Amino acid sequence: MATAALSALASRGVRISGGVVAYHEGAPPAPGEPEEVPAGVVLRPGAHQLPDEGSLEAGAAVHQLLGDAGVRDVVLVLLSGGASAVMELLPAGLSLAALRRTTEALQQAGADIGELNTVRRALSRLKGGGLARLASPARGVTVALSDVVGDRTEVIGSGPTVPSPTGPAEALGILEQRGLAVELPEVNALFRAALDRAPEPDLSPGLYRVIASNRHAAEAVARTALARGFRAHVMTTSLEGEAREAGRSIGACAANVATHSLPFGPPACLIFGGETTVTVRGKGRGGGNQELALGAALALAGQARTAVLSFATDGIDGFSNASGALATGQTIERATALGLSPDRALAENDSETFFRALGDSWGDGPTGTNVNNLAVAPVY
Repeated sequence: MATAALSALASRGVRISGGVVAYHEGAPPAPGEPEEVPAGVVLRPGAHQLPDEGSLEAGAAVHQLLGDAGVRDVVLVLLSGGASAVMELLPAGLSLAALRRTTEALQQAGADIGELNTVRRALSRLKGGGLARLASPARGVTVALSDVVGDRTEVIGSGPTVPSPTGPAEALGILEQRGLAVELPEVNALFRAALDRAPEPDLSPGLYRVIASNRHAAEAVARTALARGFRAHVMTTSLEGEAREAGRSIGACAANVATHSLPFGPPACLIFGGETTVTVRGKGRGGGNQELALGAALALAGQARTAVLSFATDGIDGFSNASGALATGQTIERATALGLSPDRALAENDSETFFRALGDSWGDGPTGTNVNNLAVAPVY
C-alpha cells in the first residue's frame, strides 16, 4: 500500500514531508516494491499477532511524525490487517507485557475481533481515534483494506482515525464476561481508573474509504469458479462463531448439495467469508481455518467429490505455520489409517499437526494482504 501510494503521489508532484511504514516483520516484499524508500520515510517492523518492542518503536515514530503536522498538512493513513499489533503507543501505567497477556488471554478465551478491539482501543494512545487526535489540526485521509466482518471502521485496525463507540466501561465488561478481570489486575485497575476521567473530545474522522474487503475476495473466487464450469455461490461474508462448529455447518451444506442437490446441484462451488474464533482448551498448534477444516472433515466423512478449503488471506492462521487446510470426504478415513484421531486433535486444538501429517496443510506463509478468511467448498 505504501509503495503504491508513494508512487501515485510522486507522479502528481505531491511533496511527501515524512512517513512511517509499520509492517509485519517477516512479511514478503510486495511485487515491484523498491529496495529503498524516499527520504523522510522510515520502515518499522512489528510483530503480529502480539505486539512487541518493534511495535512500540513504530508507534513512537508515528507520534514523532505527527508532532510536526500542521493545519495545511494532509495525513494519509494506509490501514490494513495487523495494524492493531504492529503499531502501538501505550498509555501511562501499562506495560507491553500486560498488553500481550491481555491480547493472548482474550484470543484463547474465544473473544471475537469486535471484543478484542474494544479492549485494544481502551489500552492505546493510537487506537480509537488516537492517531487522528495526535495529527490534529492536519486533515486526515484513511484508505483501508478491511479484515473484519461488516467492514466496521472502528474495528479495522482498532480504528486509529475514527471515534470509538466504546470506552473503558465496555472493555472492562468484556474482561468480566470472559472471566479475565482477576487474571489481568494491571489492566483491570487501568480501566477502573479511566472511568473516573473525562472522555476524550470528539474528533472528525476526515475522509475514509474501504478499498478492498472480504466481499471482494469472495467475489473473485466466484468469478474464477464460474470460469471453470462451477455454479458459484457466495453464501455469506459474515461467517462468525466457533470454528469447528462453522466447519461442521459448511461441510454439511456441501454434503447436502452432493447428496440431495439442495439448494442447488453440482457442479457447485460454495464460498464463505468471515472470521471464526477458537476457544483454546488444549496445548496444540493450529488456527481458526485449520480447526474449521477439521470440523468440515467430520461432516464430509464418506462423501465423494466434495471438499472444503479454509484459509487466511494473509497467510497466517492463528499461531501456526500454515495458512489453512484442505478437508475432503476421505480425510477422516486416511487419518484413521495413520492412527490420527480427529476428536483428540480438536480436544487439544492441534489441527495443524493433524493436517500436516496428512499432507493437507495449505499455504506458504504471509501474503502481505489481509481481507479476512475464506472457506471454499467445491462439489463436483
